[in-house]
Amino acid sequence: MTFGAGALRSRPDLAIHVAAVIESWASAEARLLGIVAYLLKADPDVAVAMLLTVESQATQRAIVLAAAGSVLKPRDLSLFTAVVRSTVLSREIRNHFAHHLWGVSAELPDALLLVDPKHRNITLAALEKWRRAKQTEGRDAGPQPNSVDRSDIYVWREPELEEAHMAALSAASNFTLLTILVARDFPTDETGEAIRRQLSAIPYVRRQLQLESQQSAQKAQAAEQRVTQPTKLSSAQRRTKAMKTLEKAPKKAKELPPSTDENEVLRRMLHTPPKPHKVKAAPAKKRSARKATP
Repeated sequence: MTFGAGALRSRPDLAIHVAAVIESWASAEARLLGIVAYLLKADPDVAVAMLLTVESQATQRAIVLAAAGSVLKPRDLSLFTAVVRSTVLSREIRNHFAHHLWGVSAELPDALLLVDPKHRNITLAALEKWRRAKQTEGRDAGPQPNSVDRSDIYVWREPELEEAHMAALSAASNFTLLTILVARDFPTDETGEAIRRQLSAIPYVRRQLQLESQQSAQKAQAAEQRVTQPTKLSSAQRRTKAMKTLEKAPKKAKELPPSTDENEVLRRMLHTPPKPHKVKAAPAKKRSARKATP
């Protein structure tokens, strides 16, 4: 089992599928960059430079979706998002094909082997440490470690490689259809609707649209329940609300005590204060002088 230069050359019938996947994704990415440039109304070179400065595939995808979200209507944005996300796995496979190490094994003449370089480097470091311990220290360093952990190796045969190639071609074709829709501002004519139906018929895109529809329905139902259900208030909030209600309530007029005087009753009804009047003092009674009896 060997990894490195010459592995693909030793399996030419399989290597052609690897090259086809990388080639198809080069075409797909060119179309995607054109879509971003059109959405941002920017020069294509500027859009390419902007995206290429971002190394993370997830961040690049987020930039593309953000650009689409600022322009497209909700219906077309859902379709655009579903199509872009449907290509995530194929793009990841393309990155593995381009950046991982290829290898071959005499035990698997009909397959190509693929391993992440970081796993290869870890095992090579362990192997080098074992060699140094055996040569310089002159002691038993234990069993020789394998050149690579077999659990980290992916085996690619022709059926799997052909499937990866078809997925890459599908991604390029889907981005071409999106380019037509975006360039024509997502028309509602017969051609535009036909492209929408074609994209929506893709199994993964259809599942994504159904999932988004279910999530939207659940959010609307939750919002409706929040509106219909009364909000629970704490005791302090209830007291504050009661005080505000009392302050806004109209104040009642003070009840007047009953009176038998008709004029007083009329005054009370008209709320006119009575006029003050002087009360004359009653005349003092004259005492008759009595003669003193002798």
